[in-house]
Amino acid sequence: MLDPRFGNNFIDANVLDRTGGPEDAAVDEILRLRDDGAFTVLLPYSVKAEIEHPNTPKEVKERAALLSYSMPVPVEELTPDEAATHDKIRALIQGNAKPGQHSKDAFHLVESHKYGARFFITNDARLLKRAEEISEMLSPLWVLKPTEFLEAYYQARARRA
Repeated sequence: MLDPRFGNNFIDANVLDRTGGPEDAAVDEILRLRDDGAFTVLLPYSVKAEIEHPNTPKEVKERAALLSYSMPVPVEELTPDEAATHDKIRALIQGNAKPGQHSKDAFHLVESHKYGARFFITNDARLLKRAEEISEMLSPLWVLKPTEFLEAYYQARARRA
């Protein structure tokens, strides 16, 4: 497992939503540790439209405003390999579902990888279900939920203490 303290860590916009579950406390801890300089946390630029959408809760917008975005990556500027990987990930996470949001979610991952992501933190069940396969396609990127990211951070910190 990679050390979250070295390299870029990206979060999905859905991580900023309060769900009432254990992931909320993990997100608060991740943001606190980021504020303390423990590691870097970025938002992929491609989630900006989701955050700016009028239906996005005010709290999500406020939390996002405290984070930095990566630079935009126009779809047409993906390399042929990146475009092929995007298509493979989109198909993987879409499964038998109707086409829709899958292309955007796949792009968040490819964009994060392009900018050196070590970890992509999400609460998206479709991405988490396919995390191992996504990680194989986008090595060294790991797809984790917030509690798993914190576990990786504390384990890496203990190893290097």
